[in-house]
Amino acid sequence: MSRSPRPDLSLRQIPQVRLTPRLQQSIKFLEMPLLELREHLEELLLENPLLEEESPSPEETKETLQDDRQEERQEWESFQAVQPESLYSFLLFQLRLHLSDDLTLAIGEEIIGNLNEDGYFLEDIRRIADAYHTAVETVEKTLAVVQSFEPTGIGARNLSECLLLQLGEGGGRLTKQIIQEALDEIQDGRNWIRLAKKLGCRREDLMESIEEIRMLDPRPARNYTQETTVYIQPDLIVHRVDNQFRLELNHSVLPRVTVSPAYQKLMRDPAAKEFLQGKLSAARWVVHCMERRQETLLRVGEFLISWQQPFLQEGILRLRPLSLQEMATHLHLHPSTLSRTLKGKSIETSRGIFPLKYLVPSGIGEKTGRLSSVQVKEEIRRLIAAEDRRQPYSDVQIVHLMEKQGIFLARRTVAKYREALGIPSRATRRERGGLHVEYRD
Repeated sequence: MSRSPRPDLSLRQIPQVRLTPRLQQSIKFLEMPLLELREHLEELLLENPLLEEESPSPEETKETLQDDRQEERQEWESFQAVQPESLYSFLLFQLRLHLSDDLTLAIGEEIIGNLNEDGYFLEDIRRIADAYHTAVETVEKTLAVVQSFEPTGIGARNLSECLLLQLGEGGGRLTKQIIQEALDEIQDGRNWIRLAKKLGCRREDLMESIEEIRMLDPRPARNYTQETTVYIQPDLIVHRVDNQFRLELNHSVLPRVTVSPAYQKLMRDPAAKEFLQGKLSAARWVVHCMERRQETLLRVGEFLISWQQPFLQEGILRLRPLSLQEMATHLHLHPSTLSRTLKGKSIETSRGIFPLKYLVPSGIGEKTGRLSSVQVKEEIRRLIAAEDRRQPYSDVQIVHLMEKQGIFLARRTVAKYREALGIPSRATRRERGGLHVEYRD
């Protein structure tokens, strides 16, 4: 008679990563855009008597405002004069950086004008296509361009798409799977074990991914209204000194927080000691989070201006391709940390203010020597801008012209980039007697 196997009881150690409240706060500091972080710090300064603002010295203020910025001041002032004043105009500003064709610009404006107060696009794409006498695919491609803008998640058609747009390259496979398949179940907050079994993962991994999802913003436009004035304040500022690029943090916006030296005297009071110990610990952690945020942001920024020095010197056609994984390898940082560092941050250069993500363009092809997608798009734009308006180039002709410059692309890749630029087909350009396409340096 066979015996059933006896249950085997054993203890195992399983390494787990828990998002403690302090770790969540540290991630939150890293992720916050500049103006939102300033408001958060101001709240913390009011709440914690042991946290105080450190005023910069007059010498520091003078140095920040003078010397190195003299050459850039005129260009910056003219740029600043046209800064967007609402979410609508901020998005239009980005739209005009990416598109130049009249049709797709008009479609883009229609999409932006139909975003709801949370930043979602809930209109019928077919209605817009009919209104502009164009294909549904053209509207969808224009929507994809809008969805690449800041604030991240804008233009999503549902919550799932909004969260996936925010994750970008930084999200894990399980986190994306939960967003795509189980959002309703995590909102209910019931039976985590059953959900983990359904997704084929451990409960601990499930809870970690849920914490990551909870840190995303389901309402990307909530900090904006049509009446709100939105000032673009760069997180980083690039100065050019003797043909060298120097980077600094924008210290003019954030209060410098420090632990009040008065705590030593206050701690002598036994009645207040227990209360103050908690406040002291919280104040020290806020200072630590700020230091880590600024160190990480400066480190990432310095790597980017070193990597993109040809772009800073010569213009958009010299923008080099870069992926989060390549950055992670160079900087020894996790891709999710880099994704959070780039999110919602901007950098001021002599060529204007750009989202940090703009300096991390995707790359294509081995034969091309991995040109950035931005470089390839701009070269296509340049060719079409210079074409004979009576005999516009076909996509195949553009392929051959690019090959002469050592850029090897498939015809479908040329078509994809041309459409992403909002430039219609050869037949449409011929019907219109050519097309005005601006070439930007």
